[in-house]
Amino acid sequence: MLEQAANFFCKPELNIEINEWRIKGKTVLEAKIPRGDSKPYYAKGEDDKWWVYIRVADQNLLASKVVVDVLRREGNGSATIIEYTSKEKALLDFLRDNKRITIKEYCKLINISRWRAIKILVNLVSVGVIRSHTTEKTEFFTMS
Repeated sequence: MLEQAANFFCKPELNIEINEWRIKGKTVLEAKIPRGDSKPYYAKGEDDKWWVYIRVADQNLLASKVVVDVLRREGNGSATIIEYTSKEKALLDFLRDNKRITIKEYCKLINISRWRAIKILVNLVSVGVIRSHTTEKTEFFTMS
């Protein structure tokens, strides 16, 4: 059943290693899912749409656009070239003086569109300059 779910509800398909153990008279199944190279991995939701989730502590959370784009870049091995402009400088200056920033705050800080802000954030997360933090309610960014 696990293998069928990994094939039908995951894109690309996942390879699962399943071990069966007998412990104190009970059967325990161990399912190992190795780290994949074809990031991001999508799971089919009840709405028949494909979603990306990330594991944060003991929760599975819906991945943000920034996280999906960073994973996509990791998965295809493309290089990241950053043009260091006043927009990147403003973000890094803000994070030097403050602990964190959201996409909405960044857009307002330098008066840019959400699309442009996401593009800048994806670049900076991809090269490890900043980190993305996902919670149930919001996503924010900090210096690495």
